[in-house]
Amino acid sequence: MPNKGSVSLDSIAVPSLIDAIFYSMPDGIAVFGPTGENTVYANQAFCKIFGYECEMVSETYRNISILPHHIMGEIRERYPFLDTQQTDETPRYYETTRRDGSPLEVRVTETMFESEGTPLRLITVVDVTEQRRLECSKKSAERIIRHDLRDYIASLANAAEIMNALHDDKPASDEMLEYIRATVVQTMDLMESGQQAFLMEEGLYTLTPQPVELHDVVHHVVRMLEPMAYSAGVAIETDLPSLDETAVLNGERSLIARAVANLLRNALEAESSGARVLIRGEIGEHDITIEVRNPTAVAPAVRERFFEKYVSGRNSGAGLGTYIAKLIMELHGGSIAMHTSEDDGTTVALTFPME
Repeated sequence: MPNKGSVSLDSIAVPSLIDAIFYSMPDGIAVFGPTGENTVYANQAFCKIFGYECEMVSETYRNISILPHHIMGEIRERYPFLDTQQTDETPRYYETTRRDGSPLEVRVTETMFESEGTPLRLITVVDVTEQRRLECSKKSAERIIRHDLRDYIASLANAAEIMNALHDDKPASDEMLEYIRATVVQTMDLMESGQQAFLMEEGLYTLTPQPVELHDVVHHVVRMLEPMAYSAGVAIETDLPSLDETAVLNGERSLIARAVANLLRNALEAESSGARVLIRGEIGEHDITIEVRNPTAVAPAVRERFFEKYVSGRNSGAGLGTYIAKLIMELHGGSIAMHTSEDDGTTVALTFPME
């Protein structure tokens, strides 16, 4: 015998239980005739997925909402795939928009059944918009890693060529060996940074700031890219008189180095043999600026979208270098800007706030 005050399953009206489950399901559920002409019974989630607030539903039968004819007509006109009868229960995916015009991607599954001899269609609708967006972001992060990995491997190949040319100069060869070792370590670190890139894109990355000497970072980046510059016949010049031991900011050294390296690498790739690329630093009253200058102007078609993902002025470019640098600067509370003209060439500036 059940305890006093307890509720047994037998005491619950089955229709009420079914209604309550139907209404509270997180997925959108609707039931209507095979031609879609019958009145639709829909749960709360069905209405909300397509952008129809619950108060717009005029009648209710138990806990199941009944859509008025004019609302159902609007839904059928806007989402004709709901009237497309399937011969199996294979999920279908549709890209569309909500009632307010915002993007919507749904997974639709259909099941046929009979009720008192009447054939009906049970439609289940799942909003997969966020899931698809996250999948795209993960793929983007993987592409970012491939982009940077390619550059590190290219640097190693250039260093090997230089080392071969310096086989009679032991001190220089030893220095190049140390460079190769450091680049291998960076490459291994990069292979672990896929999650990091994904979190930055999603705005979920948590910065772990440490004191960073920009002078040291810039010189490290220059040393790392010297083999690339040597191979291309392009000279790297530095102008860092004001970047002394006082040029310190709080941030993540590896990310800051990555932003600077992306800009310097882009500048080197834009130039032909005999050109010079300048990297300079300046301390302001409240900020520190690192500039990378090269003599070639950015193509007019690219200028307005210079910091967008996958935008490149080169056929072989991935279009990720400046995009990644922008993410890193936003993460550090800084800014990135580009100025270009046929007369003055191109200058890309990273500006970091000083605490």
